[in-house]
Amino acid sequence: MTELVFRKAEEKDIPRLVELNIRLKRLNEEFDPLFKTRDDIAETSKKYFAEAIKSPNSVVIVAEN
Repeated sequence: MTELVFRKAEEKDIPRLVELNIRLKRLNEEFDPLFKTRDDIAETSKKYFAEAIKSPNSVVIVAEN
């Protein structure tokens, strides 16, 4: 069995976080006809995660094995 390690996200994690966020939003779009993914989702997500990782008011956790 693979052991998962949870840790605080770092800047190096942003590309993968953006990719996963885009996949999630596109999946939501498939099931909810009222939900539309923005054209600038990659840029918006990158900015969001960069700010959240640095913010003392946010916690971004990643899991890796």
